[in-house]
Amino acid sequence: MRRFIKLNINEMKSIRFWAYFSSFFSLVLSFAMIGYWICGVRELKVVNLNTFVGVTVALLGMIVTLAIAWQIYNAVEMRSKIEELRQLEDKFKEQEKSLEQFSHKTVNNIHKLVAWEFLKDNIYLKAFYYYLSALDASVQMDDSDDINVLFETMAKICEESIELTDAKILEDIKETNNHIKSVPSYRFIKDRYEPIYNRFISKVEKNEE
Repeated sequence: MRRFIKLNINEMKSIRFWAYFSSFFSLVLSFAMIGYWICGVRELKVVNLNTFVGVTVALLGMIVTLAIAWQIYNAVEMRSKIEELRQLEDKFKEQEKSLEQFSHKTVNNIHKLVAWEFLKDNIYLKAFYYYLSALDASVQMDDSDDINVLFETMAKICEESIELTDAKILEDIKETNNHIKSVPSYRFIKDRYEPIYNRFISKVEKNEE
C-alpha cells in the first residue's frame, strides 16, 4: 500500500511538471511572437498586426484548452486512484479483522487445553482462570460456538472445594472479569455469566477466611 501511494506521489510530480512546462512554454511562445513582430515582421508585408494578434490568440487558446483538458483528465484519473486506495484500505481492514479473529480462536483453544489439564489434576483455581480466559477470547469472536460448554464447565468447578493456592491467580481472574465486561457483546452473556462468576468469587473468598 505504501508503494502504491509512493507511485501516486510520483505521478502527481510528473503532472505538476507538465503543467508548469505548458505554462512556461506558452509564455515563451508569446514573448517570441511579440519579439518577432517588433523586429520587422511588418516590413515583410506578410504578417500584419491583426494577423499576428489572431495567430497569437489562437495559439494561446489552443494551449489553454489543452491545459484545461489535461487537468480534467488528471482529476478523473486522481478520482480513480483514490477509489482504488479506498478499496485497498477496505481489504486491509478485512484482513486485519480476519487475523484478529484467528488470534482470538487460537488463544481460546490454547486456554481450554491448559484449563483441561489443571481440571484433571483437580487444581480448580487455575482451571477456572484458564476457562475464564478462554471465555474472554470467545466473546470477542464473531462465530464462537463453545460459550455454553464453557459456562457448564465453569459452573461445575464452582461446585468443587476451591482453595486459594495463589493470590496472583485470583488477581488475574478479577482482571479478566473486568475485561470481559468491557467487551460490547457482554450484554448477551451477562445473565448467565454473572451468577457463575459471583458464586466462584464468593466461594474462594469464603475459603480464604
